[in-house]
Amino acid sequence: MEVTAYFFEVKHKLLLPFYMMWLSLFLLFKPKQNFLISFGGYHSFVATLVAKLRGVRSYIILNGIDSANIPEYQYGYLRGGAIGWCCKISYRWATKLLPVSESLMHTITQYGFQEPKQLGLKSEFPNQNSEYQVLPNGFDSDFWKSVASGEDGSFLTVVGSAKRIDLKGLDLILQVAPKFPDCIFYVVGLDHVADAPNNVLMLGYLNGEELREAYSRSQFYLQLSVWEGFGCALCEAMLCGCIPIGSNVNMIPEIIGDAGYVVNNRTIDCVSETIQMALNSKSGKRISKKGRAHVVENFGIKKRIDELIESMKLTN
Repeated sequence: MEVTAYFFEVKHKLLLPFYMMWLSLFLLFKPKQNFLISFGGYHSFVATLVAKLRGVRSYIILNGIDSANIPEYQYGYLRGGAIGWCCKISYRWATKLLPVSESLMHTITQYGFQEPKQLGLKSEFPNQNSEYQVLPNGFDSDFWKSVASGEDGSFLTVVGSAKRIDLKGLDLILQVAPKFPDCIFYVVGLDHVADAPNNVLMLGYLNGEELREAYSRSQFYLQLSVWEGFGCALCEAMLCGCIPIGSNVNMIPEIIGDAGYVVNNRTIDCVSETIQMALNSKSGKRISKKGRAHVVENFGIKKRIDELIESMKLTN
């Protein structure tokens, strides 16, 4: 296939209409092609509109934030406003939606909420019957592999933004860390967090090679998110030999399988008990190898490519 890529990046919000206009012109005057769109948003509205005008197919890969409405954590494009409207219309216009997990269409969770909560597109748009097919993420296991020895009692988590500390579960890690003074907790993606315990170290932004080494040097990976469309960092960490400890939401339990630990309640006690169980286990190396094999088998990059091509072929 001939692929033309366009990265939609809005550097100045006030200029958003101009960015959208430029994208529409780019798509209108390119040779006639089908559109594969990653994430819903302003750009997916433009692309699906142009696709309808030009009579071509459009596919939207849904990743997480574009499928959520979680006001309790101030998260999700579907909370409303212009971007929520653009998502809704583009999902209706798309030839097919390609969520990375079934949970983006519908899930019921109580992790992080006082009562069971329904989330996903079917909850937000119950009358929208767009065709969809689950397309899990895929990972290059030749790159994501252990390149260093792990440190006993070391934990790592990835948090991409200071605005997502509670959503990603870092708030729990900051409270749990003092209970394990002999352990060390690494945080990738942030340079500083106020009042962090002495055994919580911020590693800041890391490139791919640096992140791979950080995974490799950590014994455990913590994914304590309230909402996680898929869990890419979790898969990368498992491929690099980390033993996973994750919350009972979205795809996380399925990714972990029986090669790690699942936290069922968003409480300090539950997280502490799970961490202690993991530290006490005598099967660390076996679980580590099992986790990597599980990701390689179920979430390989070639499998994703094959499923993507097949999903586009099957469209009427």
